[in-house]
Amino acid sequence: VFSTDPKKIIDPALEVLILHYLRDARTAGPTGKWVSYRELPSGGFYYAVFRARTEIPLIKRLGSRPELFKKAAGSLGGEPAQYGDLAFKIITLPRLPLVYILWTEDEEFPAKASVLFDSSAENHLHIEDLAYLGQTVTRELIRSAPRI
Repeated sequence: VFSTDPKKIIDPALEVLILHYLRDARTAGPTGKWVSYRELPSGGFYYAVFRARTEIPLIKRLGSRPELFKKAAGSLGGEPAQYGDLAFKIITLPRLPLVYILWTEDEEFPAKASVLFDSSAENHLHIEDLAYLGQTVTRELIRSAPRI
């Protein structure tokens, strides 16, 4: 796994994730049924860590800035989805879309974020790899936000 930009270093953990995907991914495409990480087989066990590394950082950085979330998701090729106050489907790897959902804060409720996986996600990556995938996309959303 390498970058076409010789100055860019690829995260070794991301390299491993991509290699796992190339090794394990099945040919079946997405089902179109969206589930939370907790609803994936074995996802409940690791959900607290997933939330702390994926959803909470998104809330802290973009929860009160929907316009920035929209631009950051667009910079990753996100397409609008019909969830929450604002949501985007992001194709992370072939057959592995994620939906990032944001409910913005208001006078009554704090901001909330959720990440949904296609129900077939564990056909392509192990549950720990899916957690890292979500964490990586969140990091890229946050990283791209200051540049917008």
